[in-house]
Amino acid sequence: LFSGHAGVSGIAAGAEAMSLRENEPVYLIDTHAHSDAFSVPEWIESAGRALARGVSGNLSAGVWWDQFDHLLAEFSDWILPRPANREKSLEFIGSSGYHIFPALGLHPMEVASRWRSVEGRFDTSRAEADAEKFFDRARKHRDVIWAVGETGFDASSSVVAGWCGKDELLDAQT
Repeated sequence: LFSGHAGVSGIAAGAEAMSLRENEPVYLIDTHAHSDAFSVPEWIESAGRALARGVSGNLSAGVWWDQFDHLLAEFSDWILPRPANREKSLEFIGSSGYHIFPALGLHPMEVASRWRSVEGRFDTSRAEADAEKFFDRARKHRDVIWAVGETGFDASSSVVAGWCGKDELLDAQT
């Protein structure tokens, strides 16, 4: 597995030298992608380039519930169901083609903007409404959700500046 921010070429080139277990193939997966940010033709072109470099798919980061809906609607042909065990997971990943492994999450930067009231304070009713939509999707689509969450907080303190600190935001999400 590798992060999309690390780049594909160098990592994919060394993949054949890696081995987690004897006689077990290694599959490269981009662990931080935003497939929902592309049009389908753009995504097909990008996926083709990645596949040609030995990358089998991507974990599409969970930014917000509405982006998750878009991902499911537009990219369903490339989304694989989540199997019950590791062996089946490897079988799926190793199958032909490029695949999307969806994550359902709430990106901290989105939380900072969407849960802010007109007055600039934390809006509990917005947070509760979004949490309900999030959990509705988690229950309804549990068979295609491979991960929950985003990557965490941006290194910048300005992400949540102006209405709450990171600790307060973490408390609000739990």
